Amino acid sequence: MKILFGKYKGRNIIVGNNEKMRPTTGIAKSKIFNILDIDESTIAIDMFAGTGALGFETLSQGAGKVYFIDNNIFTIKALNETMKSLNIPSKQYEIIYKDFRSGLKQIKEKVNLVLLDPPFIASKYWDEALKTLLELDILSDDGIIVLEKPFKLQIESIEEWSIIDNRRVGDKDLIFLKKK
Repeated sequence: MKILFGKYKGRNIIVGNNEKMRPTTGIAKSKIFNILDIDESTIAIDMFAGTGALGFETLSQGAGKVYFIDNNIFTIKALNETMKSLNIPSKQYEIIYKDFRSGLKQIKEKVNLVLLDPPFIASKYWDEALKTLLELDILSDDGIIVLEKPFKLQIESIEEWSIIDNRRVGDKDLIFLKKK
């Protein structure tokens, strides 16, 4: 898997030994990153990081910092290996080896981008993640959540947010949310 955009374009992402991973497709990444405006002021969270593809694309486009949250040891090892191979400065990222609820509590600053792409087999995580983000009030007032979900999945807590964009990519929806 390769980074598609920015200063690390064409560089490899090391994929961990986790057969349950479902990396975001290149088409979906193109749609996401053609909409987002990322610069050094961007502080992002790649929740359920997996391969870290979304977080690495964000760093590659110049984000100031990305928090990678995942609770799979193989994922964490692969994320660390990719950071080393890309020579990304440690001040630009933090890898949090925890469940997303505990991991979010570890972040002590407002973020302006959340990349939310839980495993598709765990449908309850979308609602839980959106509720936790609201409870912790971690998203800045102008912040955006990019949610990738199966198009048939209904998410109850999405009503707590304003939908600013919604794109269908194959059997997935990409939904861009802001605070109401």
